[in-house]
Amino acid sequence: KKAEIYLAQNKPEAGLKAIKEAINLVQNNKYYYVLGAQLEKVNRNMEGAAQFYELMVKQTTDFQAYLVELATTYQAIGKTKDAIHVFEKQPNLSLDQNMKLVEMYVQESKEKNAVQLMETLLDKYPSDFDLKYQYANLLSTIGEPQKAIAALEAEPNKTAEMRLLLSNLYSGSGQSNAKYNLLIESFGDPEA
Repeated sequence: KKAEIYLAQNKPEAGLKAIKEAINLVQNNKYYYVLGAQLEKVNRNMEGAAQFYELMVKQTTDFQAYLVELATTYQAIGKTKDAIHVFEKQPNLSLDQNMKLVEMYVQESKEKNAVQLMETLLDKYPSDFDLKYQYANLLSTIGEPQKAIAALEAEPNKTAEMRLLLSNLYSGSGQSNAKYNLLIESFGDPEA
């Protein structure tokens, strides 16, 4: 409790001392490690925050809700590979956690893994328009514009973002007729 008060008062050093005392008494409380990481972040010590997350992974269970925070902290200190390893060991990641894993795969030049995971997610969430857009955008980013075009063309209910990406892909690949037809289709759609 003291550590939370110190965090609210913006006294990270005192908070860290209190949370370390609490951890010495009870080592399997994930909230202590999360609070320690937050205090380290307030103290602008991302290495220290990462150490608290590492201890949380080693000492506790059911820490999945904090995986994105862990990954963001690891990325800030250049430990993206370690974050990927932690994520890959988890049995049931949420959609947001999977998207963070996709981001980390791309950051670590593991585009094939990113595409495979996105395809798995599309099978699991077939009506998620944002996911479809993100998939096409990923394909475009990694140099697969024709696959991106095919993925977007297959979607009968394109969002405005999808249409814009598809238009840019058409332009980039010299398909001016396809771009023109997309514009005509878009202007005829009251939802566009």
